[in-house]
Amino acid sequence: MKFKKKDGNKFEFGGIKGVAITSKEDIESGNVAYIEVNGRHGKMKNTEEDRFYFVIQGTGKFIIDGEEFGAKKHDVIVVRKNTAYDYEGKMELVLFDTPAFDPSYDIMLE
Repeated sequence: MKFKKKDGNKFEFGGIKGVAITSKEDIESGNVAYIEVNGRHGKMKNTEEDRFYFVIQGTGKFIIDGEEFGAKKHDVIVVRKNTAYDYEGKMELVLFDTPAFDPSYDIMLE
């Protein structure tokens, strides 16, 4: 299987915009999204998905369960399910969710 960013579904909220390159309908075990960060994401948690963020370029920070992590090019930031997190900065990210993203699992915390 092959997927292209240009064929994905665009999304935008808070300080982020992106493209869901794959979805739960494509592969239930995981999905991939491209994200442009220009500001703040917003504090949240996901009850079912582990999230892996790969920093393509730029800098920012993640706050995961109250601990702050700087983020820069080629870093991988992991957020385990049921863990409060937020991030901000000016970055391009690739997000891998496992299992695949389902919006009903997202809980905004502020």
